[in-house]
Amino acid sequence: MRIRQEKELLEIKTKLTIAKVREDAASVVSGASRTRSKVLSQPTNLNPEASPWIQNSVPSQKPVRPEENSTSNMRQLITDSHRHQQMLLQAMQLPTAEPIEFSGDPLQYWAFMQSFQDSVDNGFLDENGKLIRLMKYCSGKAKQVIQCCSVMSPKEGYAKAMALLKEGFGNGHLITESWVKKVTTGPKISSNDKEGLRQFSDDLRSCKFHSKQVGQAS
Repeated sequence: MRIRQEKELLEIKTKLTIAKVREDAASVVSGASRTRSKVLSQPTNLNPEASPWIQNSVPSQKPVRPEENSTSNMRQLITDSHRHQQMLLQAMQLPTAEPIEFSGDPLQYWAFMQSFQDSVDNGFLDENGKLIRLMKYCSGKAKQVIQCCSVMSPKEGYAKAMALLKEGFGNGHLITESWVKKVTTGPKISSNDKEGLRQFSDDLRSCKFHSKQVGQAS
């Protein structure tokens, strides 16, 4: 329903833009015609004793009339508007990606923020819509932390909620400590446990990556 409304609104804006361009072009053409008629209607005072005029041997370029410039600009604006409309329509027709749920695990903070920003924060929603969806996709400790933001104004509440999540679960050192704890205090893995060894290897890689990112940020 939201995508259809946005599509209809986009089509209306495009039609209004095209109409405005055509109106401006018509105004320019009309003004140029009036100016030309006014110049031609004015009497000219020629000196009968002046020497005959000889045309310059250098070929002059054909002058471009204002009507031609206006028509060319109008066509270019209409073409750009149609191209922009098609790009937006194609983007809206892509399948909507749902953010992952965040319960307050520091190990999942960056993955949640990336998915939330890609699917919600970079969309067409205002702060009120973003805050509602942030509340929806948070649970457990994460939702308890940002619950107070629901009584604030949408703009202030959304900014405060994002700041509280980063402060409570997105601290770089906290994330690194959580990864180190996971890879050093986990269950023992036998040499025959291929799935366990693969998971342990993935955890070590993630631990190394997050430690490197924290070192660069500090």
